[in-house]
Amino acid sequence: MMKILICSDTHGDEEILLEKLSKYPDFDHYFYLGDSELAETNLLFEKFIAVSGNMDYGEFPATKLISDQGIKFFLTHGHLFGVNSGLQRLVSEAQKLEANIVCYGHTHQLSIRSIDGILFINPGSISQPRNFISERGTYVILEITETEYLIYCYNRKDQLLDIEKNPLIVKRNNE
Repeated sequence: MMKILICSDTHGDEEILLEKLSKYPDFDHYFYLGDSELAETNLLFEKFIAVSGNMDYGEFPATKLISDQGIKFFLTHGHLFGVNSGLQRLVSEAQKLEANIVCYGHTHQLSIRSIDGILFINPGSISQPRNFISERGTYVILEITETEYLIYCYNRKDQLLDIEKNPLIVKRNNE
């Protein structure tokens, strides 16, 4: 099983990322999806694989494509793909890259969707949420088994969100 912590849009809140690294020290990956407003030399980014957001001014890459155990992850902040207006451009890019999972941020709103067999995860903002799901901010833990993706949604205080399906279980398209 693979475990991944997915966070985004902390806007200078370094402490919350340190807390999550301390709480989840042995995960396989730590994805950070932009707008940290921290320097790329910050020690956090020795653990977190990070991409640049519209509020970042360092040398983070705009996107990242990561392959692990036969799964392609496409990481982006989302602003360069117009995610505030919909996911069409992001879906097109994911298809072109043959990504299995797309992780993006920017909207500050938790969102999990499967589109054309691709899993799209926006963990929302752990520091400045813009939704009614949790006024405390949100992040996601993704567990990957041989047959399923299990998506757990938490608030900033590490409480599992009280939403209809948590964890959300999505069958993998094993090819």
